[in-house]
Amino acid sequence: MYKFNVEIQKKILSYLIFNKAKEILLIEPEYFDEIEAREIINTINHYYKNYYKFPEPEVIELELGKIFDENILPEHKKKIINYYKELLKNGNVLKKEDFENIFPVFLRYQKLRKLSLKINTDLIDGKVNIDEYIEALKKIKRIEENKEIKFENFIIYTKDIDIEYQSIKKIPTHLPTLNFWLEGGLGAGELGLLMAQTGLGKSYFLVNLAVASFKFKNVVLYISFELSAQLVKKRIDEVLFNVNIFDINKKEYLKKLNEMKTGGEIIIKYFPSESITVDELEEFIISLKEELNYNIDLLLVDYLDLLKPRYRTEYDWLDIGSVCKSLRALAQKLNIPVWTVSQISKSFYDREFGLEAVKRSTEKIQDSDLILGMFPDEKQENKLYLKVLKIRRTKKPNKTIEIIFDKSGLMKENNII
Repeated sequence: MYKFNVEIQKKILSYLIFNKAKEILLIEPEYFDEIEAREIINTINHYYKNYYKFPEPEVIELELGKIFDENILPEHKKKIINYYKELLKNGNVLKKEDFENIFPVFLRYQKLRKLSLKINTDLIDGKVNIDEYIEALKKIKRIEENKEIKFENFIIYTKDIDIEYQSIKKIPTHLPTLNFWLEGGLGAGELGLLMAQTGLGKSYFLVNLAVASFKFKNVVLYISFELSAQLVKKRIDEVLFNVNIFDINKKEYLKKLNEMKTGGEIIIKYFPSESITVDELEEFIISLKEELNYNIDLLLVDYLDLLKPRYRTEYDWLDIGSVCKSLRALAQKLNIPVWTVSQISKSFYDREFGLEAVKRSTEKIQDSDLILGMFPDEKQENKLYLKVLKIRRTKKPNKTIEIIFDKSGLMKENNII
């Protein structure tokens, strides 16, 4: 499949902006690889929908400035503005006849690329068959009905993905039924999200994941933005030994630890709330490998909403959406599973809920491979319920896991209802 690289993308966008071409309304931000280009397209389209006209160059710059007025690093603001100025400056690089030839092809292939990724995922999930796939490709490519079509490369691509999907490494959780539903656990390159109300045990869920992975001889990195590293370690010890850590002395503790040693490692790192971006988190993980020879098998982030966006906009949903997208991209880049947690809206507290309870940004739904909802029992304090709200890889189960949450923080599967 033909690929429109970043330089060609920039030339197309430069032409559209320089000539105030209405064709820009046909473009989706996802068609461009650079985040600066996406933000500029969003800004122009937002203005056009409000005022029914293409904004003047100085207006675009002003609108970009409005988006980044609050809590934005100066270098990021400067980068976006300079990127726009460069596009404006190079607006006449692409001639009209060249644009008219390349733009329909660009639209077709970028739509096809987006559709191909979606359809391949749907094929794996069993949501669409090959015939529907081919019909969708026909529609996007606008191929005549009487023309011979060769789809072998797409079908091979699908099979390759399926083979790769079957062979990916999976990290088991602490809940046997959830592992069964996930065909072994959360897979490398996947993002798992647990949603629950404040104070219900989201952090303890991650602690239990860490302990389970440790027992399977994996190297776990636990990133905390709320609890200190010392407190996280205390919780891990209590879950690991199923005791209150203050009930045993140091000698007993060391003995138990020695008995539990499996070859796994749990690395705990505290960062202040919203102090690092996903890019900076990646740099930290790379430094662990280069300086301490740690190869991370599982990443736990406590929690999603406390990661810092690359740059801030005036739209909170856009900020947290970009964080979620970046975190999933990190999982894929490092080829490891990533678990994180997030709070639900207060109106859904103390009851069962669905995806409508997602807080701040629906982008969390789109970018997560697995979403779990955890809610309390009406009568019993130490009883919780866990339900799969979204699962990308396998069929969504219609049952709920009943969990007993004991005083040590250990979460045990009690029943399936």
